[in-house]
Amino acid sequence: MRFVAGAHIGADLRRRVVARAARRCEYCLIHEDDTFFGCEVDHIISLKHGGPTEEENLALACLICNRAKGSDIASLSQESGDVVRLFNPRKDFWQDHFQVSGDGVTISALSSIGEATVRTLRLNQGDRLLERQALRAEGTWPGRPVYLDLVILATSPTTAIWLGDDAGHLVQKEVGELQSSLLPGDYVVEFELGAPTYPIHLTRASRYTQAELEAGPTCPRPRPELEGS
Repeated sequence: MRFVAGAHIGADLRRRVVARAARRCEYCLIHEDDTFFGCEVDHIISLKHGGPTEEENLALACLICNRAKGSDIASLSQESGDVVRLFNPRKDFWQDHFQVSGDGVTISALSSIGEATVRTLRLNQGDRLLERQALRAEGTWPGRPVYLDLVILATSPTTAIWLGDDAGHLVQKEVGELQSSLLPGDYVVEFELGAPTYPIHLTRASRYTQAELEAGPTCPRPRPELEGS
């Protein structure tokens, strides 16, 4: 995988960004395995505009989307002429601003934010549509564009909450309260490292307390496979 230059992004931070996005571009939804150039870590609010190199300002983007976006954070509405910000994967839900059209490959805008993003990132250029046609035929696009809200509350405001995916990778760590927006799937949570591990099967927006999870089943902590093993 390639990563955007211009700011040091530590390996742990990169891994969390990749895991949260399920290895898909958070703009056009292509999987990193399906694009020749891989994916990069994008500063949603660019460094040029003062955006920090922090998890809530980072998204996973394919090289084509990232290069087209550049340092842009907004565009002019084609209808009103007003300045409209671009889609923010950390604040917005994909399905609120975009949909896949009836042809199965065109990404259509549902809002002014979506329209500005589709146009600025050139999401429907001819070669990109041809690529999606091929991937759709193979069943690998568009994947799962729906993100779900997850809230976990610890009993104590000083308790660390560790959220991981089903492959054993850390997705997010917070203290006292964890809020995240994730793809549907299986996750695990620990309250402090070394404590029991609890499974979460995320199929809808969910809110859990530590007491609720501790009253349910435990599970083994997934261990990531090492390359070459």
